[in-house]
Amino acid sequence: MDKEIKFIAREGFATREIAGTHMLVPVNTGTIQLDNGTILPEFNGIAELNELGLFLYETLSRPKTFSQLVEAVKSEYDTEGQNVEGDIEEFIDKGIRNQLIFIVARGKEEKRNEKL
Repeated sequence: MDKEIKFIAREGFATREIAGTHMLVPVNTGTIQLDNGTILPEFNGIAELNELGLFLYETLSRPKTFSQLVEAVKSEYDTEGQNVEGDIEEFIDKGIRNQLIFIVARGKEEKRNEKL
């Protein structure tokens, strides 16, 4: 994964814990227009997250690079012997596919709300 790319989480969700599982419940996700003109509809589903997923989603309330996410996780959790990079990459990939995570910058060039 390109370490220069910055990611941000889609806004407009409330977080709820239901039976030990963290949920993102849409409150006001609105539509999003990508740079290429594509309009993404309002998000109407519920996303289920584990503890790490919730931490990453909350951390991505502001743009972060992959490396910054790795450092944040390592400072928050005991990650010895864990595949932190793989877990974060999987979270980002799924988040982008489900329109919950967006790319906001590639290096010095801004690419607002562009999907992979």
